[in-house]
Amino acid sequence: MKSIKQRGVSNIQKLIITADDFGISSAVNKGILECAHNKAITGTSVMANGILEGIKEIQALNYMAIGVHLNLTHLEPISNNFPPSLLTENGRFQYWFIVDGKPVYSIEDDVLEEEYIAQIERVGNITEIHYLDHHHHLHQSEKCFNVITKVAKKYKLPVRAVTDSLGEQLRRVEIPSVDTCVLDFFGENGNESTLKEALLKTKFERIELVTHPGISSDIDDNDDYDKKYRDMERKILTDKKVRNWIAQNYELISYKDIRKEFI
Repeated sequence: MKSIKQRGVSNIQKLIITADDFGISSAVNKGILECAHNKAITGTSVMANGILEGIKEIQALNYMAIGVHLNLTHLEPISNNFPPSLLTENGRFQYWFIVDGKPVYSIEDDVLEEEYIAQIERVGNITEIHYLDHHHHLHQSEKCFNVITKVAKKYKLPVRAVTDSLGEQLRRVEIPSVDTCVLDFFGENGNESTLKEALLKTKFERIELVTHPGISSDIDDNDDYDKKYRDMERKILTDKKVRNWIAQNYELISYKDIRKEFI
């Protein structure tokens, strides 16, 4: 697999725009679908244990890649063998799995792998999958990284590099990814100026902009992200002036293009 320097940087940078959390609520799904139909995003990652209505609609848009948003901190596990002792009283994942980069409870790799595979298979039974990422970016931890790279190789799927150092780790184990990931467009910083500033300061060739759009009026208590911020992101992403600015400055690609390096 070629390094960044070996690939060389073209005059126009390539940009992937992904929307996380498809499935966390119907309102988030609606917001992501709106962005997808407006060509404001080029991919979305699906929470397999969430609401999966609308995936086929996204699948029909050939410029859209679909990922699995692997999840250990929200809603219920899919695997029947996930230890009940590691869940809350109502059978849900504990919200905090990683603190200071380390798991707060002990879990065997094979249990983790079985849950990841169950999540991938559930989405894979509906649509083709093009990449993997992780809710709350837990694959930055050594425990999750070791297992996610194993299943990524099994299914020949790229993995999101949320930091430059994680990108280097992925390249060392020959997992395709982007060169860098822009996470600044989030929360109070989910505004147009932050979006543009964060992208313009990035000098790598292949960039991923991570977003979290939704429709605030419909968002329910299952969502763990402030609903007003999801609405802000959706409105900015679908704004015609913003979309034109992106189109003038970047070549839009998707994880479908990154996955070709695995095939």
